[in-house]
Amino acid sequence: MLGNNGSRFASWIIGFLPTSRCLGLKIWLLRRIGGIEIGDGCEIWSGAKFYGRYIKIGKNCHFGEGCYVSGTRPDGAVTIGDNVSCGPGVFMTTGSHNIGDSHRRSGPGHHFPIEIGNGTGLSVRCMVMAGVRIGKGCIVGPGVVVSSDVPDNTMLGQHPPRSFSLPEDGIFWD
Repeated sequence: MLGNNGSRFASWIIGFLPTSRCLGLKIWLLRRIGGIEIGDGCEIWSGAKFYGRYIKIGKNCHFGEGCYVSGTRPDGAVTIGDNVSCGPGVFMTTGSHNIGDSHRRSGPGHHFPIEIGNGTGLSVRCMVMAGVRIGKGCIVGPGVVVSSDVPDNTMLGQHPPRSFSLPEDGIFWD
């Protein structure tokens, strides 16, 4: 059994496939070799990397080129809801570390889960850090580092990141 390395191997193979083609084969590789639970209707573009078997992906999700999702331990699982869209270069990792003393600032490591709610959109090169829960219907703007929980229907911008509520009906401007 390949364990957590099965998803690394499947991601490596996916890197050789055409970017937006062979979607069924990519899903099959991640399910069968990687041990990842993936819902129907998902699109995974080449260059997306999935590490670990503690990753659960809902239905109709999209992962652009260069996405990185790491869920290598049960205490640091990644759960992604239905209809989630991840732009190119989105980064999710459940691992972190404590701050050590001045001899080595990278102290003992730990893992915390990540949850992404249904219908959320993660823009290009945003980062979701360990222990974060992003609610349903959220939008995370390009380059935003999400280091704390985000309530449902919230939009995060950047420089500096700002948040405001989104209307449930999807009408934003009058």
